[in-house]
Amino acid sequence: MVAEPAADAERVEPRTLDSLCLRFMLGLSKAAVGTYERRIVGELQKAGVFDAYVRHLSAHHAALHPADVAAGAEGLSAMVATEEFGALKAKLVASSPFLDALASLGPAVLDRLCADPATKRKLRPLLDWSLEAQRRRR
Repeated sequence: MVAEPAADAERVEPRTLDSLCLRFMLGLSKAAVGTYERRIVGELQKAGVFDAYVRHLSAHHAALHPADVAAGAEGLSAMVATEEFGALKAKLVASSPFLDALASLGPAVLDRLCADPATKRKLRPLLDWSLEAQRRRR
């Protein structure tokens, strides 16, 4: 008989395809560090993933499991923190629907997640970008 693997804090069974995608971004952000950062970030941008990801997270966060939303926000924040992503920010915020979705992430999602200081440190790049979007919308 094969023993079940030990429960791991990082390992969570996806509840839906949405949760799988949110958690995939977290895993991908961890893999993007270093050598593959330019390629991964570039391909995600070309495919329109960042735009779709932010808009989806903003629109559907209330219907998703809180742990999945937290994982998705952490993954996106880690991508935003990469050096390669800095060059893409201007292209992304040129889209008004994207800017609206990014700005709404702050009050809707990030404020709640940032109640914990450790989580706030992880989400700082995304939080700063969301605050910048809020200022631009005014």
